[in-house]
Amino acid sequence: MERKIPYKYFEQHSSIPTLAEILKIHPKELESKLVERKNTRGFPQKFLENYLYRLAGKENWGTFMDVLALTLYDIMLFPNLEGFVNYAAINVFVAMKTRSENPVTAILADIYETLDSCYKMKQKVSCCLPALYVWLTSRVSDKVINIKCPVKEVLQHGPEMKESKDWSQFLVGLTERKIKLQPSWQQRSLIIYHCGNYPNVPLIGNRGCINYNPVLAQRQFGYPIRGSPTLDALTTLLISYEDGGATEVLRDIRNAWRNVIHMERDSRAWTVNREIPY
Repeated sequence: MERKIPYKYFEQHSSIPTLAEILKIHPKELESKLVERKNTRGFPQKFLENYLYRLAGKENWGTFMDVLALTLYDIMLFPNLEGFVNYAAINVFVAMKTRSENPVTAILADIYETLDSCYKMKQKVSCCLPALYVWLTSRVSDKVINIKCPVKEVLQHGPEMKESKDWSQFLVGLTERKIKLQPSWQQRSLIIYHCGNYPNVPLIGNRGCINYNPVLAQRQFGYPIRGSPTLDALTTLLISYEDGGATEVLRDIRNAWRNVIHMERDSRAWTVNREIPY
């Protein structure tokens, strides 16, 4: 399987001509549909839906799939305003189409940043809810012990409907024995331990940069805990593009991803330090 480079974000929106070439639509028509809502530029979702009907009528399925993918990037992966395809989602989509940049790292960054905001400001989770639901239920539900693919299980039987009160009681009742760190369906794979001079893994998202620490989750991938993480590895990286001043950090992260270190090749010494809050 081809390994794609992670999403890089070049601090500027994708151009209308580039997007028009992908969607096979005249640049002037596309530019006429560009609007701004709540300081966010993008296109009305209704415009793309109508274009999909036109493409289906012409049986232009190649372009149809590209337009559908762009719409789903916004609805499911990087939602912002209802009924509005924002430029943050467009940027990731264009990077995937034109530079083969992997959107997974941007999705992870967006999820982590959203969860951080939810924790600090009591906001609701809006991004990647289907993926988060599968991730959670596949580790705490007795129904998924022997399944081969949790996504197919959800598609076949549907999500388990609970009210917020029921979910709260369910989560409070979880114990160590009820949580499966490594589900039987999950294959053991290579783990990126750190990148370049970063002690962990920095991510470039569509709204900012954030890091994650795989050493805290290595048991989920079937690896033993080798020791305590360093204080540097637990230091949070969280920068929003709206705050400005991200240019230098973006450059450092792009350079760091040129030197990816997997767990098996990590030569750092590990020690057990009970003073580290781990």
